[in-house]
Formats: sequence, C-alpha cells, structure tokens
Amino acid sequence: MPIRIRILLLAFLTISSVGVTLFVQYRAVSTEVERLEQSSQIISEVRHTSLLIHALQKERGLSASFLVNMDAVSVETIQQQRRLTDSIINQSKAPILTADWLTAFHNGLPTIRERVDSDITSWNAARSFYTDAITSALDTITIKILDGEQVGSNRVMMAVVSLAHSREHLGLIRAGISRIYRQNTYMNDDIQDVTRHYGAYTEHQRAFSRDLTGHNRDLFMSQVYTDAHETVTHRIESVLGFLKGHRDHHTANTWWDEVTLVIDTMKTVEDNIYGDLSRQISHQIEGKQAQLIKYSLVALFLAAIIAVLTVLTVIRILKAMKVLVQTLSHVMASQDFKTRIPHGATVDEFEKINFSINNLLSYTDTLIEEKEFLANTDNLTGILNRRSFTEGVQKELDRKKRYGGSLGLAVCDIDHFKAVNDTFGHNVGDQVLKYFASLLQAQLRQSDLLGRWGGEEFVILVPQAKEDNLRALGEKLRACIEEADFPGVGSISCSIGLAEVRSTETFEDIFRRADDALYKAKNNGRNRIEVAS
Repeated sequence: MPIRIRILLLAFLTISSVGVTLFVQYRAVSTEVERLEQSSQIISEVRHTSLLIHALQKERGLSASFLVNMDAVSVETIQQQRRLTDSIINQSKAPILTADWLTAFHNGLPTIRERVDSDITSWNAARSFYTDAITSALDTITIKILDGEQVGSNRVMMAVVSLAHSREHLGLIRAGISRIYRQNTYMNDDIQDVTRHYGAYTEHQRAFSRDLTGHNRDLFMSQVYTDAHETVTHRIESVLGFLKGHRDHHTANTWWDEVTLVIDTMKTVEDNIYGDLSRQISHQIEGKQAQLIKYSLVALFLAAIIAVLTVLTVIRILKAMKVLVQTLSHVMASQDFKTRIPHGATVDEFEKINFSINNLLSYTDTLIEEKEFLANTDNLTGILNRRSFTEGVQKELDRKKRYGGSLGLAVCDIDHFKAVNDTFGHNVGDQVLKYFASLLQAQLRQSDLLGRWGGEEFVILVPQAKEDNLRALGEKLRACIEEADFPGVGSISCSIGLAEVRSTETFEDIFRRADDALYKAKNNGRNRIEVAS
C-alpha cells in the first residue's frame, strides 16, 4: 500500500475516532438537554395544573357559602369564579392530568354546579366532588415533581408538595368556617371538619418549614408567615375554641377576604419556587447548549486541523519523494555522483534525509574520483598511466578526424637508466623518474598530455603541433633534462622520438613511428631527438 494512502487512512481513522468521541459527548449532553427541556415542560404543566386547583378551591369555598345563603351577591361572586375556572380549563396546558380524570371532571362539573344552583345537593356532596378532583390533581403533581426528573433537591420538592397540600387544607377550612359564619351557628359537623383539616394544615405547614432549603428559604418563609397568616390562624383557633374567651363571630366576607389573601400568597410562593426551578433549568439548558456548540466547534476545528495537516504532510512527502527519486534516478542513469538533492525551504526530517543522502553522494563521488585517479594515474610519478594516456590520445584522434588540425606524439626515454638503478639503487631510481616527470610536465602546455608508458619511457601528446613545433619542443625538453641536476645522481640525459600524426593513422601507427624515431636517436648516440619521416 502506498505511503500516502496509509497516511490518508490514518488521518481518516483519527478524524473518525475524534468524531466518535465528540459524538458520544455531544449525544450525552444532547440527552441531558432533552431531559432538562422535559423537566421544564413538566414544571410548566404542573404550574398550570396548580392554577386550576387554586381556581377549583376558590369555587368550592364559594359553593359552601352559596349553599347557606343564596343572595344576589353570592350568585354574582360564584358565577364570576366559575367563568374564571372555565377560562383556565379552556386554556389548559396540563397534559399531566389523566384522561380518566379529565373525563370525570368534565362530566361531573356541570352537574354539580347545576345541583348547587338549584339547591338540590348537600354541602358534603359538593365538597366531595371538588375535593376528590383537587386531591387527584394534587396526587398527580406530587408524583410528577417527586419522580426524580426535576432540578433541585428532593427536600425542596417535598416543601412544594407540603405547601400545595397545606393550601388545600386551608381551602377546606375556608369553606367550613365560611359556612359557620353564614349560618351564625357552630354546627358540630362543621367544627369537626375544620378541626380535622386544621390539624392536617398544621402538619403540612411544619413539613414545608422543615423541607424548604436554599438561599431563598428566608424569603419564602417570610412571604408565607405574614401578619395576615397570623390573623387567619388566630381566627381558626378562635372558631375552634382553642383560645380562651368567646368564640369569634366575624363576618363571612371579612373571613373570606383574609383567608383568601393567605391562600393566594401561598400560591404566589409556590409559583415563585416553580419559577426558581424553571430558571435553574433554563440556566442549565443554556449551559448545556453552550457545551453542544463548544463540542461542535471543537469537532470542526480538530477535523479541519487534522485534514489540513494530513494534506500538507502528504504533499510534503510526495514532493520530497519525487525530488529524491528523480535525483537518485538521474544519478543512477548518468553515473554523475556530483549531482545533489536541492535544499528545501523547510527544515524537517526529509531535509535531514536529503542532507544525509547528499553526504553519501559526496562520499561516493570522492571514492569514485580517488578510484579513477588511482586507475588513471601512475602511482610513482603522478602523471597519466598507460591506459588513461591511450584513452586521451584516442579522444584527440577522434577530435582531429571531426574538426581537423595537427597532432604530434613524443616518446622519451632516459639514457642508461639501468645503470642508475644498478649504481644508486631502485629508490634513487624512483626519485629520478619522479623528478624527470616533473621536469617534463613543467615544460608542457595545459592541453598537452604526459604519461608514463612503462619503466623509464614517457609519452607526450601535443595537440595542434606541426613537425617544426615538435622538433622545437623535443629540443627544449632534451635540453631541460640535460641541464637539470637530479638529486643523488647528478646529470642524466634522454632521447626523444617525435612524429606528426598523419590523417589516416591510428594510435598504434603513430606510436610505432615515434618509437622508431626514439630508437634511431638512441642508436645515433643518445641525448638527442629524432623526427619520424
């Protein structure tokens, strides 16, 4: 598998892993938001149900007074309350109430109202209908707010439940005492009923005070336990005979206004608690939604960063690999080890690899140059050896055939060199050969080729040289050698054979003629030059 495919696959898996992780977090937060929104909806429904209960409690209390005294004011008051109750029912947003409850309520409410208006029902029957409906609705609310789904501690929820139930019992007390005031007599059944509900009311109030916690505790407590509440409590205990002295014979209307104010205040406190819960939920929803946005942005940012880094990495790798492959392919094809991988603008691992490969190429080039030098150079004198000289001559011959011109060859031999070795030893002889080669090299042009043909014999290729030029060069070289002082030996001489290359000659041909001229010079007394005819 190509490396770029592997990198892309790795990037895809990384992005997928990040995406899955963030999706799990996103889903968890989203689920929490859904739960909070459901909780907020339930609180809204509970508040509306509580409003309906409040209206039914007031209608029940007015029905109690109406059954005692059906005057015009009572008729108008109860009709007005019924219209308010019907309005709340028509605007109902409380699906938490069961279908059975709604069916029974809608079927029974018109009937009980008609019976109350016609005075053909007892207070116990009317109270039973309203109380059953209210109690059932309160039970539904209790189940909903205590099912663990709402925000807030269970103690706060218990405080809300206790407050709702205490309001219900106070509503029943309101109805009972209203009847007592309107009848202007203390019926034993009414007293017993008020006594029972007052005990329950007191117990729920204690539970409310006990369970209410949080920074709003003092605020809510101060809103419930007002002077009006103390007055109502005093009225109830006076009616029940708990206080010393005569029982209170207050007017029904005054009592109704006082206790209704307390019940309304309790309803307001209950709404405020629900409002606090709603605000807490809204705040948490906002926080969770901010988390959702953050997770989304983080996911997009990470995906973008990974994608960009992946693309840039793949591009960098492909570019670096392309340059590397092209350079190495060129080196292998051309055997040009002087080629180098160009430097990039970015210093990274590939640049370090390129640097190392360039060092390797430099080292290889040095080895090749040394190898070629050793292969083409005479070890003793440092000039061209026989093989490399032959190659150089062949190139000049090819050039002469292509472009024309003249070319000459000189073959030099040290006179009586064997005697030097025999007399002074081979080490001195080697020094003579080296010094001899250096003297010849110093007299030649840069375009001339000097090589050691073997032993004490040297060859010189002279481009663009006619016979006269060769003769002058040969004499110059001979004189230079004759005049030189060779360390450890003194004076020596050399013989030189010269030949100008003819148009159809090969290297073997020209060498043979120059070599013949050399032997002629030796035979004619040495320390001289001869030019081949």
